[in-house]
Amino acid sequence: MNRILIRRAARLAGALLLAACSKPADKAATTDSNKVAAPAGGKVVIAVIGKSSDNPVFLAARTGAEETAKKISDSTHVPVEIAWLTPAKEDAEVQAQRVRQAVNDGASAILLSASDAGKVTGAINDVRQRRARLEALRFLRRG
Repeated sequence: MNRILIRRAARLAGALLLAACSKPADKAATTDSNKVAAPAGGKVVIAVIGKSSDNPVFLAARTGAEETAKKISDSTHVPVEIAWLTPAKEDAEVQAQRVRQAVNDGASAILLSASDAGKVTGAINDVRQRRARLEALRFLRRG
């Protein structure tokens, strides 16, 4: 049941991240000091690593993900937490560090919009080896 809940939470958070791209951001500032809490007692922690927290699209995505986590928590009575690990400025190497941090801190799922696939591939492969769930999102394409 826990795996089903994690999958549902990751899908819903991902869907809301995509939907939030069209909403205005409610939060003007972000912090990068959030730590991912290890899942305990059925708690689901979804790490969100966008391209940059100075981009209004990702600020809106954060708002949408947090709102969805609250709705899921309320409807399932299982705590769902969004751990915002998006770097302040776009930096694929920092993203790779944040992916590893999320896994080390016990995230149940990771939502990632990679700035440079080549630079985060090693971290993603590490996640796969450790059998953590990774949802790769491509909601901004350049060029």
